[in-house]
Amino acid sequence: MRHATAARAPELFRPDPIRPWDYLRLRREAAGLTIEQAARPFWHRPEHRADCEENLRFFEQTGTVMKRVHDLDIPRAFPFSADVYVQLASLPPEQHPRLCRRCGWDEWTVQPDRAGDDTSWSAEDPTLCTRCEQDLARGGRR
Repeated sequence: MRHATAARAPELFRPDPIRPWDYLRLRREAAGLTIEQAARPFWHRPEHRADCEENLRFFEQTGTVMKRVHDLDIPRAFPFSADVYVQLASLPPEQHPRLCRRCGWDEWTVQPDRAGDDTSWSAEDPTLCTRCEQDLARGGRR
């Protein structure tokens, strides 16, 4: 006699994992900021400008992981979760939070989509948020 088993939900397609440096870049780009614009809140005198910009460029380089990300107050410049960053840096990919492949949004981040609704996951592409889905439908390239 066969035993009935519960049907397993299909695994979501999991493309290459988003790494911490990717997440930082995705969130900056989603805010529509260049490195120079994103670094602006961190320099208080003109002589600090180049250092702040160079640090941000460095933090976005492949393989670079910020050690004290909570101390840097990146949300002063653009929407960014230090907790998500730490998870990406310290957990194996199968334990990473679900993030939009295009902008780095996660479901705990409040963000209106282009229609003014709360962002959610795309029904058509489970790797995208509705904001990015709408942007792509309008011909967005970011």
